[in-house]
Amino acid sequence: QQQEIENQRAIQQQEIENQRATQQQEIENQRAQHQEVLENTRFVREVALNPDVRDQPFIGLDLREADLNLLDLSCRGGPDGCAKLALADLSGASLSGANLSGAYLMRTNLRGANLRFADLRGADLTNADLTHADLFLADLRGAVLRTADLSKTRFLGKTCYNEATTWPAGFQPPHSPTCHRVFFRGPFPYTLEYLY
Repeated sequence: QQQEIENQRAIQQQEIENQRATQQQEIENQRAQHQEVLENTRFVREVALNPDVRDQPFIGLDLREADLNLLDLSCRGGPDGCAKLALADLSGASLSGANLSGAYLMRTNLRGANLRFADLRGADLTNADLTHADLFLADLRGAVLRTADLSKTRFLGKTCYNEATTWPAGFQPPHSPTCHRVFFRGPFPYTLEYLY
């Protein structure tokens, strides 16, 4: 009987130690992920703010909840200089007012992303996940959304698009395109001007 009690205690102690180790590993993983996002965000910002850098190689980067507001990630010197964000994780990221015209966003995770006022003209969003993304006053003229997941995407009836915009089969776009001129004069060494 005493041996059984000791065995039970040993098992319980091992379970406690395993739980502690698991929790510690989760904390370490979260720290590492947070650090990776910070480094990736810094890299994207450095590229965006350096007009001499043509290549924008951001494929597969972890940018969850990153602050990328107002960044100019538009094409530089042709299609090869467009931002390559395919397979990147931008879930919950803030891209308000960002210039992503011509960007490659195929299979990009944009769940819950803030894309208000973003310039997505000609962007390729094939198979992108835009669930719960906010596209209020975004510019989607010529954007490819053919197989994008737009379930619960927020347009609020005010998103700019035209006949060149490709929507998923059976998707009902906002009632009518809303296009206004919006100027952004932020703390960056350039002015972003979008026609909506």
